[in-house]
Amino acid sequence: QPLAFALLFSTIIHLARREPAEVCRVFDELASLCRAHGIAQELQWGAPLRGRALIELGQVDRGMEELKAGLAAHTITRSGLLRPYYLVLLAGGLLRANRLDEALAAIKESRAFADQSSQHSYDAENRRLLGEILLAMGDHEGTERAYLESLEIARQQGGTWYTLRSSRGYASFLIRVGRTEEARKILAP
Repeated sequence: QPLAFALLFSTIIHLARREPAEVCRVFDELASLCRAHGIAQELQWGAPLRGRALIELGQVDRGMEELKAGLAAHTITRSGLLRPYYLVLLAGGLLRANRLDEALAAIKESRAFADQSSQHSYDAENRRLLGEILLAMGDHEGTERAYLESLEIARQQGGTWYTLRSSRGYASFLIRVGRTEEARKILAP
């Protein structure tokens, strides 16, 4: 069903644009369509996205439950497609909930699965988020390594959006540790 696939990717775009209410709205439309036509795959793929959106809307416990349930369903059905991305979403939610050890475990699992399955589209975002997690844990050396790796991957892949996200994160880190001039150079056109 092409419409279901389009709605699924619409939820991904709204999540990337930090529009969690739109993610939930589009997911509800996707869920209705999938249930009406017996489409399981796109509904299953969309569930973790809705969970992450709920976390952004402040419904951390409910969102975490939905995100983890979506990941569990993927495990049961042996659906590995997008798993590295979903684990990045989980790690971000755990970071937001200040569950740092779990966030670190999720980001490491994402990287391991990406290496195992050759799904490297989200590697730059994985390393950027690793930098945020390590910063929250107080590991400044690890933070810097993760941000630099994120920038390198994003540039190698030609990912402008990921390059900008990584640059912004790295610059914020540099400012935080008193390296303002370096931060300015990172953000300069």
